[in-house]
Amino acid sequence: MANNVRFFFAHALESLPMDTKLHVFVCQTFAHHSYPEFDQKLRELRAIPLMHSIWAARTVLTAKELKDALRKTLDDSDRILVVEVSAGWASRRAENNLGELFPPRGGPAPVLWKRRWGE
Repeated sequence: MANNVRFFFAHALESLPMDTKLHVFVCQTFAHHSYPEFDQKLRELRAIPLMHSIWAARTVLTAKELKDALRKTLDDSDRILVVEVSAGWASRRAENNLGELFPPRGGPAPVLWKRRWGE
């Protein structure tokens, strides 16, 4: 009986939707070489560039967890800043529209948004 309860509880946890958070992060690199692990992490995160060395991504990670994950792909002298965006923001001539990363509130738009960005 106890095993059935544990299995049910574990299955219920796996099926819960995980809330994603919008993060903007800056990585300042000092070495004059490529960073293939960092580039791979950007692809995994589906990060979009906003400006030079500034990206945005939706993830279930906290800002610290994202910073730690990025840190593993960079050199010791490189710098990282991760900010969770939760409300107001403004930009001018950014390479991508940060507003596209916020889920729409209603109508048919949420279906299209989820197709592009996931849950």
